[in-house]
Amino acid sequence: MNETQPSLAQGGQVPEGQPFSSPGGGPALRRLELAVRLLWLVPVTAAVCAQAVFVLGWTLRFPQTALANAPRTGLELVFLAVIFWWCVRAWRRTVSIARGEVPLSTAWVLLRCGAVFLLCAFVGLVALPKGLEVRRLYGEALNRDGLRLLRNALQRRLSAAGRYPDDPRELAKDPRDGLAAIPWLWDTWGARFPHHPTAEVSVRYKMEAVDTGQWAYVAVPSGPERGAIYVDCTHTDSVGRAWAAY
Repeated sequence: MNETQPSLAQGGQVPEGQPFSSPGGGPALRRLELAVRLLWLVPVTAAVCAQAVFVLGWTLRFPQTALANAPRTGLELVFLAVIFWWCVRAWRRTVSIARGEVPLSTAWVLLRCGAVFLLCAFVGLVALPKGLEVRRLYGEALNRDGLRLLRNALQRRLSAAGRYPDDPRELAKDPRDGLAAIPWLWDTWGARFPHHPTAEVSVRYKMEAVDTGQWAYVAVPSGPERGAIYVDCTHTDSVGRAWAAY
């Protein structure tokens, strides 16, 4: 250390109007900087990892839906890559600070405290709503996938028996129909769906939407609507299409 700048540990004082700085920063200042960094870096990293699991899992599991929403999917992946790269850089710098390899000053540490506040505001106002939007897209894909499974099972029953079942719940009792259980609807936490999770089936004699949020199955003896199954929901999904129209 320069002889003209006495050490704080030796009882020296920093000249008035000059922020303290040293090659690695004083121990107290370094601990404050690490505490501030970890305060925002740990939750942000956890949120980024959760976002990665949701986005990549949804994209790989439902590639057709991802392609149908290609612009939105592309923006999600680009945003994820940029924020992940930024987190890696932040962790590398945090390690350097812990080792005393980065010069610190009181003014800059206080400035970063303000930056942490702004970052927390960004997470609450931008990142969190974006994560909830991804959860909603994931849940919508699960709903459509459940509808596809039910319709495929109905077609297998029609091919094997020559007729549709009187109740689609019969499909889960016969392994030849390839349906282990009636799929759940709205079963995604954080998606803010208009209905509660359910696997109930409402058997009807005509196609109608009364917004029960359940599966609806048409069991008329004959006619073009025989064997039709759909989601009894008049609300729209993220692309503006009513669920009953699928």
